Amino acid sequence: MIADGNSMEPVIPDGTTVGIDLGNKTIRDGKIYAINHGGLLRIKLLYNMPNEQVKIRSYNTEEHPDEIAELQDISVLGKVFWYSVLL
Repeated sequence: MIADGNSMEPVIPDGTTVGIDLGNKTIRDGKIYAINHGGLLRIKLLYNMPNEQVKIRSYNTEEHPDEIAELQDISVLGKVFWYSVLL
């Protein structure tokens, strides 16, 4: 998967190649996952919340504030296990 956008900068810049473990979909707080959220493929930090909700966080929180979503409204595709950045 190729990261698109600046929401995960400076850790995962735009254009970064990201490896996804499709067999690892269990949310562990603060880990990076590929998700489908409303038809958008996203790479985000996830946190479990009470009442079947999940916090969706970007590294670039100045431009991309935290979001709270219903767990049923997202599909976890897998955990990011590797990424490669070209300088």
